[in-house]
Amino acid sequence: MRGKQRFAGQSPTGLHRSFDQHRFAAERRQNMAIGWIAGIGHRDTIAGFDATVDNFKIPGTYTVDTPVNSGSLSAATFDADMSNALGSLGPQHAVLFTATAGDYAGDTFLVVNMDNSIGYQAGKDLVVLLDHPLNLASFGQGDFV
Repeated sequence: MRGKQRFAGQSPTGLHRSFDQHRFAAERRQNMAIGWIAGIGHRDTIAGFDATVDNFKIPGTYTVDTPVNSGSLSAATFDADMSNALGSLGPQHAVLFTATAGDYAGDTFLVVNMDNSIGYQAGKDLVVLLDHPLNLASFGQGDFV
């Protein structure tokens, strides 16, 4: 009975809830929507992003700024820390931010200013944690389509 096979103790809805469609798509180098806008605990994670191969499909045109490679970023003060580190991020600009202190020390985030305000705006700007990214020295305008 091929159509009725299930893992012990799991219903089809249980399997669906544990399925990470974004990670699945990223592993297969498929396009994926980035759905979370920044806010405490609201960010997407993309594993294995390679700046020489992959790109982001985000509506609009964005200028890529020089990476920010210093600043503290902690879970409890996430939005305040982002605002401090990226206070001069221009409207319609994107930047790679690598924290050097706090809970996220060593982690790299792509932050895209999605509104017409200068600086990071919690709840309005896009934040993506890049988990084990590759070739970030090549990251630039060509990584947006």
